[in-house]
Amino acid sequence: MSDLQQLLNTLNNTSLDDKQNTKDIMKLAPGRHSPTAFIRQRKDSISTRIRVANSKTPTVKGNTLACIQQQIPTAKGLQDASTSKIIDQLIEAVIGSHMSTCNYTAEKYAAGKRNYEASSYAQRAANMASRSMEMMKDGPTPSKMWAQMVKQMEPVMTRVITFTKGIPGFQALTQNDQEQLIKQGSFEVVLARYSRLFEDSSMFLPTMDVKLPRALVKYMPCGSLFEEQFKFCSSFNPLHLEDGELALLSAVMIVCPERDNLDDEQQIFELQGLLLQALYTYMKRLRPDNFNGHFTATLNTLPAMEHVNDLHTHTLKTQKLDTPALHKDIFLS
Repeated sequence: MSDLQQLLNTLNNTSLDDKQNTKDIMKLAPGRHSPTAFIRQRKDSISTRIRVANSKTPTVKGNTLACIQQQIPTAKGLQDASTSKIIDQLIEAVIGSHMSTCNYTAEKYAAGKRNYEASSYAQRAANMASRSMEMMKDGPTPSKMWAQMVKQMEPVMTRVITFTKGIPGFQALTQNDQEQLIKQGSFEVVLARYSRLFEDSSMFLPTMDVKLPRALVKYMPCGSLFEEQFKFCSSFNPLHLEDGELALLSAVMIVCPERDNLDDEQQIFELQGLLLQALYTYMKRLRPDNFNGHFTATLNTLPAMEHVNDLHTHTLKTQKLDTPALHKDIFLS
């Protein structure tokens, strides 16, 4: 059994109340026509490609928002009292799952930044030296440096998977669909969570005790991947997404019927539609003066996120770097 399967089985212990909430929420999903033919047509007809770092790296799917755009009218539709109650339950469950698993909520990030800025220059230098020694242990090869950096992501990946299992309806999907959605979409959730760590000219390591200049990161192993993350964050961070918005957007990203090798695209399509409705409802309440524009601007970041996701997978597959087991199981199997 793979590391991912073991983790999913460990987390697959939904309470009876959660299962009932999931059943109630999924009753809302209308009997839409199957999106399968629509999705296949989209995949077959893509002609627009966004080039990444160089001609040898992968291209990004065009029209990433096609399936989501089909559901937006329903997401923006009026809700009756019973529907509104269920959507509230969905919002509460997704945000609760996010807040309990994310180490970079606005509050936690602000605290980490305060601690960093309050530290002395000597302490920052010592932290930098300590991290450098860890990365260069047994020889400063690019593969080992990358392995040390990725190793810091393992607990992040575990928390993302835990968050995903807390999305109502997710555990009702087949085991294969759960695995495929996590394998193909979890890095996008990591990217969204890490976005606060990226500033215009520097980035925090996940521990937030070391900040690396962008000019230095560019020449590190997989520097081109980090550079693409900087570019993405330069357009994503100005949205100033609140924690609840980030939670619901992450759920929309992970529950994506456009992933490959799925068993039941219809069920995933319907669940994503409910999550879109929850995101729109939440933004409408949070930003009554500009919720429509904010909702559209937020969804328009998804193609760029998919671009970095594809580049991450391509980098792992082509550079043959030393990769920890869970990371390898999720992204390379």
